[in-house]
Parts: sequence; structure tokens; C-alpha cells
Amino acid sequence: MVTNKSGEAKNASISGMISLQGVGAAQKRAFEAESSLDEANSYRRRGDYLDTLYDLAFAFERSRSVEWWLNISLAFEESGKVNSSMLRDTADRYLRLAIQAKTYSQIILNEIGENPQLLSDADSLISKAEDEIDDYPAPALFLSLEALSKANLALELIDGVTEDKIERTKEKAAVAIDESRKLGVEPILAVSYFEFAESLEDESPTDAIVHYRYAQMIAGVFQFMTNQSAEKESRFEGVPPHSSPTKYVILVDFQLLVVVAGISALLFIIGIVLILRDRKFKKDFPPEIWIPRSMQEYYRKH
Repeated sequence: MVTNKSGEAKNASISGMISLQGVGAAQKRAFEAESSLDEANSYRRRGDYLDTLYDLAFAFERSRSVEWWLNISLAFEESGKVNSSMLRDTADRYLRLAIQAKTYSQIILNEIGENPQLLSDADSLISKAEDEIDDYPAPALFLSLEALSKANLALELIDGVTEDKIERTKEKAAVAIDESRKLGVEPILAVSYFEFAESLEDESPTDAIVHYRYAQMIAGVFQFMTNQSAEKESRFEGVPPHSSPTKYVILVDFQLLVVVAGISALLFIIGIVLILRDRKFKKDFPPEIWIPRSMQEYYRKH
């Protein structure tokens, strides 16, 4: 069963944002089933039959979920276009961001003598994403998003989980989901993790925050991909109306005019530079994937 479902997932096609979620989730689960099956065989050879049964059961359930995710996208109208080049570029981008976030968090946490499980999880997810990105960029993308979430949270949660942190993370995820819907993309995968996080708030607050952040990241990537593929069109049709300016005769001091013009030009140039810098920063590091650059910025942000 594991082999059959894995083959179905690997051969599934992606044409838009909806199928990206279904196929990406299915392929990710197919690889998890294969890995669990390998572990089960390893335990069996060592005579550890209890762990063998556990991993076999996990592989079976993961294989069952593959078909569910492949079929769920059929219930939604496809939106947006996703080609192999766009998907690979996006997966590469978020993998690089995940690696940067993990490296930064690791440096800071080593300095204060901490090594949380979230950081180890992020490292493992990055390794898996690197293994899959060439042949299967869709699951690699979602692995990278999960790694990025955990790498950042490894720092953010170093002082513990509070109700306020849960609520703020939950709210950000809800906003990201809403923004995705406004763009015409139903973030079914993000909604799935959001609802799962809600069920974990009481019994496992840390896992709840992790899944809320992951849901936010998933919804955010659709905004990025939609903006990336959107065609820039003029708001005007044809030539806008034009009227001849009224002619006035104005007497001014020529030297004063030169000074004013010079100051205006300088202010204009400074304004353009600041705008371009701000746009570049937001493009490279949008709010939902912002990586703190120093401890001072980190504590100011949180």
C-alpha cells in the first residue's frame, strides 16, 4: 500500500495554488510513510517488534492520508497558475531563508547555552527539503516553511509559552489566511493546520504555536507567489484626458528659484533612496518571514 500511494503522489501534477497544496501535502506524507516503513524494517531486523508495529501503523495511516490530500483539491476550483520554474524558485527561496533562520538562531542559542528541540527539528526538516528539492520541489517548499517556522520559534519561545503569545500567533495566522482568500486562493492546507492548532491549545501550547505559525507561513507563501506571477497592468485605458495649462506670468527672483529647485531635487533624491531601500527590505524579508538581525532588534521586536 505504501509503495502504491507513494507512486500516485509522485506522479500527481501541479497546475495551480490548489493542486500545489494537495499534491505537496500528499507527497510530503508519502515520503514520511516511506521513511517510517524503512524504520519499521530496521526495528524488525533488530528484534524490536513493538517499535516495528508502531512504525508500520504510522506508515499505513500516512499512506491513507495521501489519497485524501490528492482528492481534496478536486473539491475546490483551481486558482492561479504554478509552473515548474516558479515552484522551484519559490522552494529555493524559502529553503535559503530556513537555513539562514536556523543558523542565526543556533548562534544566539549557543551563546546562551540553549539547544531547544525546535532547533533540532528545523535542522532535520532542512535536510529533508534539501534531499527532495531537485525532484519534488512542492514537499520541499512545505518542509522549508515548517523549518523556517520552527527555527524562528526556537528563539521566540526561549522564555516559554504564554497565552498572549498563543493569541498573537493565532491572530497573525488568521489574518494571513484571510489575505490569501482576498487574493482568490483558498489556503486549505493552512486552514487544516490552523484548526489542528486550535485543538492543541490546552494539551500542548508549544505545538499549537508551531502549527499556527506554520499555517501563517503557508498562507503567506501564496501571497508571495500570487504577487510574483501577477501581470503589471496600467489602471488607465488609452490616453488620459489632457487639458492645456492656464498661462500665468510670474515674476520671481532667479537666485531664489535656483536654491529652491536645488533643495527640492535633493529631498526628492533622498526620498527615492529611502523608498527603494524600504521596498527591497520588504521584498526580501516580508513581515511574516522576517529574520532578526541582532539581539537588540530581536528584543525590540518581541
